[in-house]
Amino acid sequence: MRKPLPILCACLVMALGACADEPAGPDLSNPQVVFQAAMHAVHDGDWPALEGLLTKDARFALEGDLKRLQTNLAAPTPDAQLMKIVRRAMGEDADEEVRRAVAGGMPAMLRFFVRLSPRGRDPGQRGMQVDPKSQSIDFLYMTSAGEQRVVKVVQARGRWYVALLAL
Repeated sequence: MRKPLPILCACLVMALGACADEPAGPDLSNPQVVFQAAMHAVHDGDWPALEGLLTKDARFALEGDLKRLQTNLAAPTPDAQLMKIVRRAMGEDADEEVRRAVAGGMPAMLRFFVRLSPRGRDPGQRGMQVDPKSQSIDFLYMTSAGEQRVVKVVQARGRWYVALLAL
């Protein structure tokens, strides 16, 4: 009769070895790290990385903003001012870039938006406002156009998440 313990141990070792090769999720233990990771994800147009940092409400709000942009771009006659910005940012490839973004869902729309409004990978924190009562921190940063924006990071269940992402 075989003893199940050695088989169980072998299975556990193999399972733990497989887990070690999987990429680690974002570090949500430090608000500064979450802010920086969000800025990197935005800069890189990395929707999956950004999505993992957002609260449910923040994701819903960002998706809503990107869907409104997508709807405007897909309209038979998109907003003239928006198209002027698109053509300035994307040149002669503008129409193709619009088609690709509209057809590509949230990841494509984020990348499209980032191309319209470029910012540095590390835009630099310009200030911070801590609210201990609500367990939140507002990180202030400057866009490439010199406009101040805020990223609100909140603590929930011992982890930090982006609750507001002003792009």
